[in-house]
Amino acid sequence: MWIDNETETDFLNFSGVADAVAEIIYSANGRPISIGVSGAWPR
Repeated sequence: MWIDNETETDFLNFSGVADAVAEIIYSANGRPISIGVSGAWPR
């Protein structure tokens, strides 16, 4: 586990996803959009 401080290094490789979501939000130009987050939950 990493300490809970900001860093410039993307240890979890989420920058591609973050960039794609940011582009979707930006290109909506104020129109409503829906963004879903899904994944497996531990049992």
